[in-house]
Amino acid sequence: MFAHATGTFVALSEVPDPVFSQKMMGEGIAIKPVDGTVVAPADGEIIQLADTKHAFGIRTELGQEILVHIGLETVALKGEGFEVLTTMGAKVKKGDPLIKADLDFIEKNASSTIIPMVVTNSAEDKFDFDWKNLTNTVAGETEVFVSKLK
Repeated sequence: MFAHATGTFVALSEVPDPVFSQKMMGEGIAIKPVDGTVVAPADGEIIQLADTKHAFGIRTELGQEILVHIGLETVALKGEGFEVLTTMGAKVKKGDPLIKADLDFIEKNASSTIIPMVVTNSAEDKFDFDWKNLTNTVAGETEVFVSKLK
């Protein structure tokens, strides 16, 4: 699995939102972005696109269901500050730009620009994860974790 944004790597436990930091949504990582282009972290299919444009889901060939949530408390923005570049059911490749986010707008109107990425079906215990120890990430290029079927 590769970085979904360019920026600073953040451990999920450090995300200032208990839904993510307590892993209620699943195992994962987060990135504090330096630009607003959010990309596909892996090859897969778009299985979820929030009406409010702040989040998307992708199912990988391995069967992982990945949720990428752009910013915290961004659902309240009702789609403002986001441009969706993909569609439901689209087949995407690692590194494909999926959403452009206006980070300045999000910074002013939401609680954080941080972008968590979680494996929402990690609780099914079907996957082994090898988490990378990182500082900075490049969208679509930096490997953030490796997973395989148990």
